[in-house]
Amino acid sequence: MKNINSLLFLVLLFVSCNGDDDSNNTIEDQRFKLFFEFNGTGTIVGDQSGKVIKRIFPDKESNSFDFYLNRDTDNFYFRSPSTSQDKWNFSKANANDVLNSDSFRTSTTTLPIVTFDGEFLRKAVIDKEENIHVLVRDKNQIGFDRIIYRKTVAGNVVQSVDLDATYDIDSFNLSFAFLDRNELYVIREDFEFYKMLRIDLNTGEMNYSELPLNLKIGRMVASDSDVYLISRNPDNSWYNLEGNQVLRTTTNLSRASIGYDTKDERFEYILLGDRRNEVGTIDLSTGVVEFSFVTLDAGSHDSDLFFFDR
Repeated sequence: MKNINSLLFLVLLFVSCNGDDDSNNTIEDQRFKLFFEFNGTGTIVGDQSGKVIKRIFPDKESNSFDFYLNRDTDNFYFRSPSTSQDKWNFSKANANDVLNSDSFRTSTTTLPIVTFDGEFLRKAVIDKEENIHVLVRDKNQIGFDRIIYRKTVAGNVVQSVDLDATYDIDSFNLSFAFLDRNELYVIREDFEFYKMLRIDLNTGEMNYSELPLNLKIGRMVASDSDVYLISRNPDNSWYNLEGNQVLRTTTNLSRASIGYDTKDERFEYILLGDRRNEVGTIDLSTGVVEFSFVTLDAGSHDSDLFFFDR
């Protein structure tokens, strides 16, 4: 009798677990997370269900950089090689079109990035009006490296600034662009301090500042109201643009994709682990990193974490 009761308990437990799984399967996501890999492939994950909804495979896979999402239009972009030697394009597609498509391959349209002979493209940004901003390495008149910032509108150059001549920035270690803030940051690690240049993508206005080297800047993230510098130091510190520490996170997120969810008004992350992706949130008031769920077969990530609605 005891064995029968034990067997009955196991059956009821199995049915209960299956029922819970069925309820999770019925979640219909209306909001999604999006991130990309270095070859232009991407992943769409349901924001509520935590399930991988779709893998994105562009019509031409190649080494890709500079990933962006325009949250006003849900268009996403990434920089990929052109058919012309040493030239680049932005590949463009719409996140909702991809989500609703039955096609295995994602068709993209291309927007050419203007560079000139002898230049090496270091960074490209496409703003919400699809104007293109670049940072290129070039030689000055006496043969030394310099960095040129250039803005093009409909393929025409409307602004060009020699950052070496103007701000003594002849190279840079880091660069970050935030479309919703219309900002591009260029960071140069010098012998005694960081040189940081903020470029307004709308007006072209530039603001120069210096920060101490002990910040060990590894990356930048931005909310609607603030920009944060994330340190490579083991104390997991976050700093504001003045170099003041604002929090320490409980987990090292230096390898994570991080994005700001404007609906939930919080930072979220996805971190590649041992054959899995861990997803969670970051509490800016306490620094606590809260684990939410694990997604399998989601691929790796080489971009920020983006959000869009159905």
